[in-house]
Amino acid sequence: MLAEALTESLTMIADGAPGTPQGDAGASYAGFIEPEFSTIDWGRTAAQIHHQVRMFAYMGRAPVGVVDGVRLRVVRTSLEEADGLRMECADTPIWIVESAPESDQPSRA
Repeated sequence: MLAEALTESLTMIADGAPGTPQGDAGASYAGFIEPEFSTIDWGRTAAQIHHQVRMFAYMGRAPVGVVDGVRLRVVRTSLEEADGLRMECADTPIWIVESAPESDQPSRA
């Protein structure tokens, strides 16, 4: 389906199609990420934290979480048991499988 949609879109662009403007009725605005969202709150659910870490990875960054008094950049997590640091969340544990001290480059846990 993706190949078909991409082919159709590129053909329309090449043909000079003006496109279809998005209507205001279904539009929304997502502002910048609040600074608080850059810090992991272990009191949230494991899924929320996992999605937070994934979102930052997409942006080429990593949120910071405090683990045993050390601030870590959390680069990758797992919702299933894995090699790494096990952290208790509001509902279930999460495993930090890639992290680094806040000022260092990421490394495997």
